[in-house]
Amino acid sequence: MSNYHLLPFLKGLRFASTSVLDSSIFFRFVGPSVPTIDGGIALLAPYHTRRTEAALLHSGFDKSQVTVITPESIHKFIGPSTKIVSITVRDPLSKIHRYSLLNPLCNESYSSLSFKKLVRHVQSLRLSKEYRFKVIVEGPGAWQLTNSKDRHKFAIDHVVVGEFTTNAIPHLFEKIMRGEQVQEVFFTTCTDINETPLVRGGVTEGLIEVARGCNRRCRFCTVPRLQCRPLRHYC
Repeated sequence: MSNYHLLPFLKGLRFASTSVLDSSIFFRFVGPSVPTIDGGIALLAPYHTRRTEAALLHSGFDKSQVTVITPESIHKFIGPSTKIVSITVRDPLSKIHRYSLLNPLCNESYSSLSFKKLVRHVQSLRLSKEYRFKVIVEGPGAWQLTNSKDRHKFAIDHVVVGEFTTNAIPHLFEKIMRGEQVQEVFFTTCTDINETPLVRGGVTEGLIEVARGCNRRCRFCTVPRLQCRPLRHYC
């Protein structure tokens, strides 16, 4: 969870092989953690994380129930009353830039290293404290974790796969909190942009979303059609 000094080329290095630069140096100088308040609440977060937060708050969850925190501070916020730990992933299994110039030998990426460190930490908290929260993975890289062996390996209970998961996330969270049995992998459909709530907090990329999708409509592509936000959202 870093803004990479707002330099796009540095942000791309998170998918590079960890053999390029020692991980301690990378996370200290290239991708330092975002600023926080109140012991770990993130002032900036990835856009997809903010969309999940906005969806929950828009659907009726109270602000006291939803907190966006940095991975380093997660142990300060997980407790007996925690019901769900949701993790946004980009490249959990180092599959984005396999055999590219960033990772020619298909080694572990910095993004993957961060993910594995975080889930190990979460798993240790659940086992040592006997907490009963569920672990959900969502985000652009969630497709890498649809295999049941991988989910078991990282102690992941549910995976949400889809370009726009705004509608799916609140319903899934509500069912889990009620103790209902729900499937392990969700494949969601496109959400209309008019039904997508605006994010509530700062994002690491400094982005303002005005449109999403593509208008070329190639038959081989799964990217949804182009959708633009109403002008009233920015007035």
